[in-house]
Amino acid sequence: MPKDKDSALELLEVLQPKVKLTDVALPEKTKEALLQIIEEQKQATDLLSNGVSPTNRILFCGPPGCGKTLTANAIAGEINIPIAYVRLDGLVSSYLGQTGTNIRKIFEFVKKQASYVIPR
Repeated sequence: MPKDKDSALELLEVLQPKVKLTDVALPEKTKEALLQIIEEQKQATDLLSNGVSPTNRILFCGPPGCGKTLTANAIAGEINIPIAYVRLDGLVSSYLGQTGTNIRKIFEFVKKQASYVIPR
């Protein structure tokens, strides 16, 4: 797990979500799009063997409290992959350049893992 060089705080908290898409109230059109992405992930091996890359990134936007993190948890729960929460107390540093280095550490760590969802 990556850590901040100066504070030794972990930069991520990794959890296995217990939420499913049925637990989230979403507009029907949004739910259909997410179900398609979830199905692509479940069939990723078959898709890749046929030269098709499944969707592997989603960008959520909206005001606080609208369900972005809950939806990310639900997607991770549906495809049974861990979710990685960025810990801001370890991420932000008062030392010049260290915050950028910490962000790079997070993405390098996640890139090495099989699959993770980062909701924040």
